[in-house]
Amino acid sequence: MAGFAEGKRLRAIDIATAKSFDTNTSDATIENHFYSIPNHPTNPSIFEDELAQVESEAAVILAAARRGEWPLNSDDRLVFAEFMTLQHLRGQDHRLQLHHVLATILRRLAEQDPTEFERIAKLPGAPAGLSTSTSELPPLASSASHIQQIVTLLPQLMRFFLERTWTLVKFESPSLLTSDAPITPVPHPNSDQSVGLGLENARAMLFPLTRHAGLIMQSAGTLESLAGLTDDIEAGRFDQVMPGDEVSRRMFNNNTVMHAHQRVYHHPDDGQLVPDDVTALSARGGRIDFENPPAGLRPAR
Repeated sequence: MAGFAEGKRLRAIDIATAKSFDTNTSDATIENHFYSIPNHPTNPSIFEDELAQVESEAAVILAAARRGEWPLNSDDRLVFAEFMTLQHLRGQDHRLQLHHVLATILRRLAEQDPTEFERIAKLPGAPAGLSTSTSELPPLASSASHIQQIVTLLPQLMRFFLERTWTLVKFESPSLLTSDAPITPVPHPNSDQSVGLGLENARAMLFPLTRHAGLIMQSAGTLESLAGLTDDIEAGRFDQVMPGDEVSRRMFNNNTVMHAHQRVYHHPDDGQLVPDDVTALSARGGRIDFENPPAGLRPAR
């Protein structure tokens, strides 16, 4: 977030209302106790401390890239892939999606087997207020369950970053926005719109790094010349640098708005970069609400 700030100052845009307001890098990136584990025997903030360590290592790598050290060596590439996977999994959007999935399962169970639902609702650690007598479910995804999912999925999902070619796009003037869910998917032009879009089937992943630089991670499956060269791709041998232009600027910024969870952020001087209709554009993307999925939606392959 520091790469988009003036000191610590940022402008934020609420994508639901399109209203903008001043904020700072601390408020934009930190929610107190979001990953706190109250019953941990020694350190309730242990996971947050681990995240901070990964972020610190990624910041050093990003600073080197801004100085022109690109492509990354294989070790730094691995660390940065871990950082991006954590970024993808760690946010409020992912916890809300986890809540939606659990809520869908529990509502179906309540309809099909109320006795079993009541048994589960009485188990130790079950959310308070879980009952068939109300349509509103309490928050179902705790910090502990979110952390468990992150730890489980991290080694499985890292490959969807590593097994892509990375192109660092550098802009001469300030050009990019960011958001509270900054890593965003780009579909194949002829993709089936009834299939969910995610890490596995996205043609590319976009990550705005600073006002002046963004990362495009393209699926090697779209490049016939790279078929069968997974080891070379993971080592970064096909990574490159390219100059940014108006097309790439619009691609990054439109995708950032489309997939923001609640807020888009930009440097106080960069308001002109924000697309005209933020609310309408944001309604076209984002994570799927599994309690109210789009009609006909099928899982991503």
